[in-house]
Amino acid sequence: MNEYERILKKAEKEHNMLKHPYVGTEHLLLAILSLDNDLTEKLKTYNLTYNKFKKRLKEIIGEGSNKSPYILYTPMLRKVLNIAENKSKIITSKVLFLALLEAKEGIAIRIMETMKIDIDSINILSENYMEVDNISITNRDNEINEILQILMRKNKCNPLLIGDAGVGKTAIVEEIQRKLINNDVPDCLKGYKIINVDISQLVAGTKYRGDFESKINDLLTSVEKEKAILFIDEIHTLVHAGGAEGAISAGDIIKPYLARGKIKCIGATTISEYHEYFEVDEALNRRFQTVLIKEPSNIDTINILNGLKKSYEKYHNIKIDNELINEIVLLASKYITNKRNPDKSIELLDSCCANAKFNEKNNVAIDNLYKIFKNRYGIDINNDYIKNILNNKIILITSIDNIYKIYSMPCNVINIDGKRFKSDDDLYNLIGNPLIKKGNYLLKSAIDNPIGIITITNYNYNLILKEFVEKIIKSRRIIDNYGNNISFDNYIIIMEGESEKPKIGFASNYDLSDDFNYLPLDEKILLPST
Repeated sequence: MNEYERILKKAEKEHNMLKHPYVGTEHLLLAILSLDNDLTEKLKTYNLTYNKFKKRLKEIIGEGSNKSPYILYTPMLRKVLNIAENKSKIITSKVLFLALLEAKEGIAIRIMETMKIDIDSINILSENYMEVDNISITNRDNEINEILQILMRKNKCNPLLIGDAGVGKTAIVEEIQRKLINNDVPDCLKGYKIINVDISQLVAGTKYRGDFESKINDLLTSVEKEKAILFIDEIHTLVHAGGAEGAISAGDIIKPYLARGKIKCIGATTISEYHEYFEVDEALNRRFQTVLIKEPSNIDTINILNGLKKSYEKYHNIKIDNELINEIVLLASKYITNKRNPDKSIELLDSCCANAKFNEKNNVAIDNLYKIFKNRYGIDINNDYIKNILNNKIILITSIDNIYKIYSMPCNVINIDGKRFKSDDDLYNLIGNPLIKKGNYLLKSAIDNPIGIITITNYNYNLILKEFVEKIIKSRRIIDNYGNNISFDNYIIIMEGESEKPKIGFASNYDLSDDFNYLPLDEKILLPST
């Protein structure tokens, strides 16, 4: 039974104890106030407690004479529950209490008013304070100090963190929250806390025009009263976030607050989304100071993982070998080119721990890391033969008929067949059609599979493929028609051709053997399948 169900059961119990005919908002509030949590502690400061509310309820409504044989909810209570369900997928006591306040009517609200409680002044923002653990991040002092200095400004005191997904933008904000909690900040910032704002939850339940504006204005007004700093992840969603049709956007609502300097706000988004969505709103953009968060170096990532090591050992109840972290960062940086550190290395560490635990091991070793790569990408990167091919960018020359005999692992295979490219329009099948936003194309699978195989067949004298075959073979990179920079650094390239002095047929004087090593194969030489 989850918290939502427990509160409703408690409300029904209160209804029975008072012998009331229906379960109403007053019984819901009694159930909420009976809990012992941060919310009820906060409500005590407003003179709202279980005993005081129940006493006032008995004075006004009284008690019944007989218990009702049925459990019936009042329409007002059902309205409150609907508001709560629209607010969040996980309904807690805080969500239910906010729904009570948002409904602005019902017996619970009327009794609170008779208790001389100023309902509009109730502020439970502390329930939204960003949660942090006891693990501090390392090697981010420059970025953290820059953000703190921006927050100390009189004007334009709103940092906007931009960087690729996975570089640790949210982790930096969590570290700032930890410093604020520990008072490890300049005097002018002491006492502040960071409130995590989820735009999607603010939009939820705003069916009618004006609902969204009311919710976000209430939030911003409350922030003005407290020493609070807003944190909005995916802040580019502010630009178009709103309620019903005709409602103004969240960005338009927040601009005056930012302009007056009455609130401080930290935003975070990716570089591409910043330029595409946020930067175009000049009035909103100039209220923020951008801070570029770069991907940490391998050494910094190793230090971050070493700081996280004990927490993962404790969570998985397992021992992590000392050399594993270095190998994780090395392999992640070399082979996982479609993601960023430290996120990709942290994910690998967690996966290795889960793999070892699943196989009932007491410690996590490098073998678990190699198993993750083999299971996920279908290539045994620990095999010396394969490592030699990838490291030295060897191109294998063989007959296409023997490819699946040569390589039997279930990895990502991209087949480029020259016969399929007879006109310029056919290149859309290779790099995507810019007129189709979410179209499929041949090289798309390499975005999510940074390790695999490319087979190039029937390329001789095919002028259509000239530019792309050159780029794939020489630079190992292609920019598709959607702006994705696709890397083939860790792809084994297999070409159909002769074993002696292979040439690209579209340029008879172009000899690739000057740039790469070639390894001719026949059925006697097979790549290992284990």
